[in-house]
Amino acid sequence: MKTRSMKDILEDLHSRYNSQRYLESDPLALVHEHRSKKPEDREIVSLLCALFAYGRVSSIQAFLGKLLPILTNEPHKFLACEDLYLQEQEMPYYRFQSSRDVHIILMRLSDMVRESQHAKDSTCLPLEYHFGNPKAPTIHRLARFQRSFLKGIPEARRSPGILHWIGQAEGRGARKRLCMFLRWMVRNEYPDLGIYRTFSSADLIIPLDVHMGRIGRNLQFTERKTQDWEMASQISVGLSGVAPEDPLRYDFALTRPGILGQCRGTWFAQICPNCSLQSICIQARDKRPGTGA
Repeated sequence: MKTRSMKDILEDLHSRYNSQRYLESDPLALVHEHRSKKPEDREIVSLLCALFAYGRVSSIQAFLGKLLPILTNEPHKFLACEDLYLQEQEMPYYRFQSSRDVHIILMRLSDMVRESQHAKDSTCLPLEYHFGNPKAPTIHRLARFQRSFLKGIPEARRSPGILHWIGQAEGRGARKRLCMFLRWMVRNEYPDLGIYRTFSSADLIIPLDVHMGRIGRNLQFTERKTQDWEMASQISVGLSGVAPEDPLRYDFALTRPGILGQCRGTWFAQICPNCSLQSICIQARDKRPGTGA
């Protein structure tokens, strides 16, 4: 019997999970559900959905269900208003971000939207403009966006909640939520939106979470245990060997089994025999038992 290639196996997984049926397990669902389909509105909604996407899905959805209506059905027009006024006490809070933090975040995004309007010869979307030079490496562009966001906030107001939300520009963290935002913006295949033109799909870095970390090790794309930028880069390089022009093509599908409780990262006799990744997974090859084996 001919051995199936990794690409064939990943394509099958992609066909299975890349559908609306599984989108409800992802914060991107809220972007698709938003009334406005204008790129400038989707960009703002996407950034908020992505950077607040930590914790339980139900908690994320409940918070965003309170936050997004504040921006009306036209978030770009709302934030671009020169006389925008928001009352701090009316802002919802979410885990590490207080109502004050959320107020600061929205006001800073308003500044960034208006700053981009004054840029000469810019064909970017408002927030896309703040990623800077299209020829720069992805990590430099991400750091540039983080610095751009923070530079408009006095240091005394850069609370732990603010810094957690945007991340450290100088750190070697995986920047998972910003990478997820870029995937949504750049890739033009469902469920992603494909509305950014200054990035290439080939240059995207995997949004690294615990599920992708396990999959990356089990498919032998990385041996690292620390979830950092280096690990995310190694997994992205591994996936680029399968899909050079679009290494994140399989990101959504690869993380569904873990998110849906169908993969625990080690061999479980109750669930692993039914997994479509068996033939390329080192856990299936070595049958290393988990606590449920």
